[in-house]
Amino acid sequence: LLTVYGGTVTLMFFYVQGGAPSDDARLDVAGRVAAAEVVQAIPIPSTPPRWLIYFRFHPTPETTTEGEAYVDAEPPRGAALEVEFLPGEEHISRIVGTRRSRLARLSAPIWQSLWRWMMLPGLGALLVWWLGVLRTRNLLIGGDVAIASLDRVHPVALVVPGMLHVAFSFRDRRARVQHGWHWVRARSHLGLKLQAAPTQAPVVHDRDRPWICRVVTGDDFLGLAGEPGPRHSNSTRSSEPG
Repeated sequence: LLTVYGGTVTLMFFYVQGGAPSDDARLDVAGRVAAAEVVQAIPIPSTPPRWLIYFRFHPTPETTTEGEAYVDAEPPRGAALEVEFLPGEEHISRIVGTRRSRLARLSAPIWQSLWRWMMLPGLGALLVWWLGVLRTRNLLIGGDVAIASLDRVHPVALVVPGMLHVAFSFRDRRARVQHGWHWVRARSHLGLKLQAAPTQAPVVHDRDRPWICRVVTGDDFLGLAGEPGPRHSNSTRSSEPG
């Protein structure tokens, strides 16, 4: 997930630099208008078709500067235009009524695009993670503890950091067999114990919804002193593996 977001952020900043929405904002505030003429128009393969035009204008009577812009209709060579430019940075220019940025969404305030495409998905992922943390804490505080048989423990491919897929089964307080699975970080305290190939492990589960469960170690209960402890299921009482 972090790799995907890192790559997306990098790509976004690359487009922002190339699209120059900040130049549009500066031109909106301090741009000056000058007459220009079309020097060349080059068709760009796209749908709908667009043209890249090169134009020439005079920021001052003594100087001549060239610029470029993307337009939706082909202008004839020598056609008259009005352009906006930044005094002292005449290479930053655009045709009046157009934007320098080729990404229309990023021509709006940059934070609007970041909020829509980056922050909202990130906040959604953070919310899912936080709900998982709260559920685990509630299990550790008030869940039932049973001894589970470890059916399968194997590495998860193509995931960084390394994770283990743990499948297990246990009996709840009504002696019904329940099955569960989840991922465990391979280099965590629990992950290292599971890699020692135990056959059983403690599992904590919700009393009323035993399918909500996870394998634990005694260390998971540290820091919960003073909180109501987990209840032992009638199936067994035992220590953690290893």
